[in-house]
Amino acid sequence: MEQRRALQCKNCGAPMYFDGAAGAFGCPFCGQREPYAKIEAAEKLVLTHSAAPYHDGMFWLEGLGERHLMNRFRLVNLEKWEIRQNESYVGWRKPGEIEPREKVSFCCDNCGGTVEGFGSQNVLICQFCGSKYAKERLMETGWFTPNWGFHGVVPGENGTLKRIDDSHFPLPHYAAPFVVSETEARHAILSFAAAYPRAFADVDLERHVQNLRAVYFHYVLCDTSVVASVETEKGRALFLRDTQNWAVPASANHGEALLHDLGPWDFSALEPFTPAFCEGDVWLDRPWCNDEMPIFHRQGRDILADVVDCAEKAYGGKAYLEWVRTWDRARTRVYLPAYFLGRTEHGQKFCFAVNGQTGTVSCLGRGKSHQKRTLVREGNLDRVERSVETSLISDFHTVIQPDPKKECYKVVPPEEAFEKKRWIERWRKRGKKWK
Repeated sequence: MEQRRALQCKNCGAPMYFDGAAGAFGCPFCGQREPYAKIEAAEKLVLTHSAAPYHDGMFWLEGLGERHLMNRFRLVNLEKWEIRQNESYVGWRKPGEIEPREKVSFCCDNCGGTVEGFGSQNVLICQFCGSKYAKERLMETGWFTPNWGFHGVVPGENGTLKRIDDSHFPLPHYAAPFVVSETEARHAILSFAAAYPRAFADVDLERHVQNLRAVYFHYVLCDTSVVASVETEKGRALFLRDTQNWAVPASANHGEALLHDLGPWDFSALEPFTPAFCEGDVWLDRPWCNDEMPIFHRQGRDILADVVDCAEKAYGGKAYLEWVRTWDRARTRVYLPAYFLGRTEHGQKFCFAVNGQTGTVSCLGRGKSHQKRTLVREGNLDRVERSVETSLISDFHTVIQPDPKKECYKVVPPEEAFEKKRWIERWRKRGKKWK
């Protein structure tokens, strides 16, 4: 597949891909165009993206997967269900569950000084001579095996159970360094809580915030095309979304909503992941053992809420998501920097996360912000807004499939997208012929 660059459309926010023949960036949704000569930042892109094939005025999505039926969500009160899930999550977790935060110290082999640190650290550094000591075994190549403390079994061949451990979890390809310090992250949490005094009246947050941990959280970074079928009061319609750098939380130890609402991120800061990222008191988050789990949750949450919202705005009345098809044109694993503060033992449970790039604060368990599943307070987004590598997610646009035998989709106005309406128009045309 052709690898193409993308920028954000200033008109509708969708990804704009470079058209070599026209010498410009073009938006397939609204038609906005930007001359290549004016886009100096395009030369600074660090990731290569696969654009959704677009020609003859249509998207050609031959890579779309099978339909995922979503009708089961009709009978669920999503608001109450989501709150129960959040309360269950923060009430179940216990502090220190990932691994104990014991202090360690030993004598440096080179200078005889005392090396001190925590058991959560992957690399300890002598403060006197700078010698580095890996808690886990270092390979000859300088690599290591992180210790998430995981042991379990998975189904193997012929129905047998296969024992697995940490070595079966893939490490990410890229990671971004911390920009926000631990002191700044603590201040951001306290400042956030001060704006909601009643929500945190039952906890000594000044003391509890000292348990803050720097963590590299596992995300799956995707360029994805999404086609969804939505049933409205006026008939069925197809909706299409195009995304670039869609950061999908892949954490097995932390709430998806907590991490999802931390964005946006500056992905131009990504570098090849090496042990250097694990020096100091930084934890490595354990991911799902495969990419399909976070993608499944993405379909059940983000897509459901967004496409129903777009359908109800376009047509009015209630709308229901019937099925979803997705095509991940590009996918890579990354570590993104954040700070995590777990629940307390007494009172209503909660947990915090702070974006290690911007200082954005997300809190799960004490309320919601507009269009968020958590309480959120944005940090300094200047760097992200100037970045040429951030999440570009278009709205859901109504489309039709001119040829049912081909995976091609054409963007049309909402009033032209109804399957029912098209059937009525054909029936009326036949009626005129019969007369």
